[in-house]
Amino acid sequence: MERLSTRVRKGVAEAGGLRIPIEIYEKAPNKLLMIGQFPNGKRHRGYDGVVGWEQNAGQSAVREPTGEDLVQLQNEAEFYQAVRLLERLDGVESKAAEKIAGREVFVLEAAGGGEKLYFDAEHGLLVRRLRLIETVLGKIPFQTDFEDYREVDGVRLPFTTRFSGPDMSITVRLDEIRHHVAVEEGRFSKPGKGA
Repeated sequence: MERLSTRVRKGVAEAGGLRIPIEIYEKAPNKLLMIGQFPNGKRHRGYDGVVGWEQNAGQSAVREPTGEDLVQLQNEAEFYQAVRLLERLDGVESKAAEKIAGREVFVLEAAGGGEKLYFDAEHGLLVRRLRLIETVLGKIPFQTDFEDYREVDGVRLPFTTRFSGPDMSITVRLDEIRHHVAVEEGRFSKPGKGA
């Protein structure tokens, strides 16, 4: 995995009856640009390794995320996050095996119960991540399910990811994942930066 340094993913995000074409550009160690093509224009969300930013469709203003939103963006930007996921969690302990969609999974839980990881018992791939996210209303569960793993350049990656929380559900279905794609550094920069 660490021999890879760039990745481009393309597909569709489905939420609330909308089908939104998406493109995701990634560069090691921690640069990210996500582009969603909404009916009223493109929405950009990026991280240049230092600064996170987002620009909503049809708007010229660029916002810098803070708090949990920024932490989430930084985690998403971690190019090798799948490899380093366990390194970021404190005091991981094994829990009793469970079943997801009829398949046995091994469960690892971080100290304090703020995060659980579910790995398929047969192939060892991560199939679910359950996190408790701190909000002004207290901690709320946020679940990510990973499905349809396929091999790309010797690495197995999920082509379907489902995100769900108390008031939202998004399914991302990828059509294409490519590595070793030339991605310009400036693509990750906050619009207007250095202008």
